[in-house]
Amino acid sequence: MQPQKNDPRSTIMVATDLSEASRAALRLAGRFAGESDLRVEVLHVVNIRASGNALHVLFDSPESLEELKKAASAQADAFVEETLGLQDWVDVRVVLGHPVEMVVDASSRDDVALLILGATGASGLKKFFFGTTASQVIRGATTPVLVVPQGAGDLHVSRILCPHDFSPESDTALGLALELTQALEAQILLYHCILEAPVTPFYPGLPSVGPQAMEPFIQKASKKLEHVAESFGERAHPLSVEVVTSIHSGILDAAEANGADIIVMASHGRKGMEHVLGSTAEWVLRESDKPVLLYKRT
Repeated sequence: MQPQKNDPRSTIMVATDLSEASRAALRLAGRFAGESDLRVEVLHVVNIRASGNALHVLFDSPESLEELKKAASAQADAFVEETLGLQDWVDVRVVLGHPVEMVVDASSRDDVALLILGATGASGLKKFFFGTTASQVIRGATTPVLVVPQGAGDLHVSRILCPHDFSPESDTALGLALELTQALEAQILLYHCILEAPVTPFYPGLPSVGPQAMEPFIQKASKKLEHVAESFGERAHPLSVEVVTSIHSGILDAAEANGADIIVMASHGRKGMEHVLGSTAEWVLRESDKPVLLYKRT
């Protein structure tokens, strides 16, 4: 992900709680920065609403709060040095406040190209997604968010899966994926899913959706994907295309079958939880054991 000429974006932000899960996110940010001109800003928020810290806020002097911040800064510095070593392209920032509000606000700056979060717990993204802080950060963030499951920070990114539904949001997500290829020299699989209509005795009027009946739809979608790729010009040289006939499991199956290291996708749901993320994006975030970069319509 290289900053373009006159592009103000120069920073990858990693929000960390100093846990082992967030260490994977920090390592991956280091890989991106090491192969680009972007800096890494590590943000650690001391939650002043937590039970112990709340007492500091209510009863302690400003000097005591400053000591609390200094102690957290020392922990954060040690965490980053242990994970990445001493690097001149890394800045560590510690603030006091509410984690969701502080991370969302900081990541909305014009210079932030990407926000990276680490998944927590052995159950990976399933547990992460339903964690209060993490899910609220994803909902509120206006910057693209990369969610990294625990243990994924040392991976070598060579293939990126980019699901595309022919929407403007998907074009934006593809643009993000192409920026990653410039920094990582990766290949992109541009992918589209066609929903198979169920054939049951209850819907006798539905046409057959066997392989032969689906073939014209697959061919049409393949041509549309090729046109999408062509619209990006020379930037699209690392693209290949694939069309399949399932949505949810299809994305994860395609990522596994094609050796994808990261999934880059858009979300544009309209109601309920879908208004926040979109049902497909929500499902992929919960079930994927690979990093997922999400562009969310704002």
